[in-house]
Amino acid sequence: MCPTAANPGGTPYGTLTNAAGDTQVLMARRNVEGGPREDEYSHTTWRGVFGARGELVEDWSYDASFTFGKTRSTDFHNNDTSSARMQDALLVVLDPKTGQPVCRSHSSNCVPWNIFNPASPYGGVTQAALNYFSVPALVQGQSEEDVFTAYVNGDLTHMGIKLPTADDGLKVVFGTEYRRETIQFRPDEEFISADLSGIGSPVIGYDAQYHVWEAFTEERLPLVRNLPGIKKLDVEAGYRYSSYTSGFNTNTWKIGLSWSPVDDVKVRASYNRAVRVPNAAELFKPNNVGLDSGGDLCATGGTELCTLTNGGVASAVSPAGQYNGLIGGNTTLKPEVGKTTNVGLVFTPAFAPGFNATLDYTDIKMTNVITSYGPALIQANCVASLDPNSTWCQMIHRDANGTLWASPQGYTVDPLLNIGGLENKSIDLGLAYRINLGNFGKIRTRLDGTYLINLNINPGGGVATYDCSAHFGPDCSPVTPKWRHRLTADWDTPFTGLSAGATWRFFGKARNTLLDSKFPEYVGAAVIAAGGPPPDANIPNISYLDLRVSYTWDKVTFRAGVNNVLDKDPPMIDTINSGGNQIYAESNTFPSVYDTAGRYLFLNMTVDF
Repeated sequence: MCPTAANPGGTPYGTLTNAAGDTQVLMARRNVEGGPREDEYSHTTWRGVFGARGELVEDWSYDASFTFGKTRSTDFHNNDTSSARMQDALLVVLDPKTGQPVCRSHSSNCVPWNIFNPASPYGGVTQAALNYFSVPALVQGQSEEDVFTAYVNGDLTHMGIKLPTADDGLKVVFGTEYRRETIQFRPDEEFISADLSGIGSPVIGYDAQYHVWEAFTEERLPLVRNLPGIKKLDVEAGYRYSSYTSGFNTNTWKIGLSWSPVDDVKVRASYNRAVRVPNAAELFKPNNVGLDSGGDLCATGGTELCTLTNGGVASAVSPAGQYNGLIGGNTTLKPEVGKTTNVGLVFTPAFAPGFNATLDYTDIKMTNVITSYGPALIQANCVASLDPNSTWCQMIHRDANGTLWASPQGYTVDPLLNIGGLENKSIDLGLAYRINLGNFGKIRTRLDGTYLINLNINPGGGVATYDCSAHFGPDCSPVTPKWRHRLTADWDTPFTGLSAGATWRFFGKARNTLLDSKFPEYVGAAVIAAGGPPPDANIPNISYLDLRVSYTWDKVTFRAGVNNVLDKDPPMIDTINSGGNQIYAESNTFPSVYDTAGRYLFLNMTVDF
């Protein structure tokens, strides 16, 4: 006999009864006896490049190439569990002949799973029961890309196409490009039938592809040479037209100006318009109910959301901190558009041979950003609307038990949309110095650093713009430090082909957006006062030290090294709350930013043919 569970609000879960008199009972339990689940990811990539280049006639040359690439990936799940078989092993009756517990289905392979009394004389949780409902699962995928590019470039100086104030004439490039991109996604029957526990609704395979043809041109024209205050003055421009079989025709272009008042200094400025067309997965991936980012305010004390979406009853907290969303592709997506303004300075002083410095200011503005609202924003706007029939509240679909996680019927509608805007303002610094040590070789040093002025995010939906610089959280993922840099020092030894080097990687500190009132996910002063700041309130400055050595002999190069020599652990965050259950915040940190593997040793060999 099974007990009826109750949720934190006091409403029993056992409210659905079928014709056989079975009552639905929601039980949250880890399969601790079965051991950990295992995921094995593997990627295999093939890539080839074939090309030819040469001179056509005087001042004109050509370049043509064909590149193909194929990536196969597999995600093998081992020691996972079958929902149907667990249900089968829990529905137990007494055998009228033997008096022993048996599966009601009388399946020849089914073994009762006694989670109610593990110490039962009937065996409790046995290995035979674990073997019955433990299943493997497999997802396979493949993507391919073929690219053919051909262009000609010419110098029109000898044709007289030049300005009288310059020594050189117009230089041009004309070209064309063709690309074919395909993607295949193949889940096995466990995923297709949604039998694998914890995956939500069925995972559907799909095939998608598109082709694009492009034509492009670039020009560079010297305006002035060797006049007072103008050592060099050049203008450049470019244009690209793209036609996609997925229905998009796009135009991108750029224009730039560079001015050198003297040989040691160059000032440069440019403006360009770029476009990113939705990829095949963003357009064609089938929608399904699966794990989404965010949580459920109604399960964590948000009484307003309970009133608007759950009849005033508090929902249950997901024991795993995971909640469902109706997610997938969207065939109505439009291209993202980015406009970039750049102003920079290049300094190569004659009085310091081997030294050069660059300083650039960049402002990137993006519109029609392809993203989703996310459950946190949807729930916040539902509360703000005060209307259960508002668009925001109607995006929240609770199952029969009032949850957003216990079954595929509970989810937040969270498709990909063109809803966002983004502006990134930064200053990039580059310093390089080469020192000749005579008989002791050479020292090469380089510093590349970025200061993030702001990273303004406009998520859409009437939410105010917020600045993610020096912050991390559900709506600022991954972390974006104000300052980061990479400093390298390499020694070319007096022994031919032998060099050694070191790298210092630095990432600045950041603060949790849950504690900042400027962000939508701010938890509020009362919550902070009651519980105190969380352990991941701040991420400190993080530094890594890497060492390497290389040796080149003829056409063969050997490399060896150690990354993260001091074996520093990455900063830890709460993936569920601070990370918003997003892919950028897996493994309780930000693996795309920080080292997760600790000290890493590598050895490789390159052969040039």
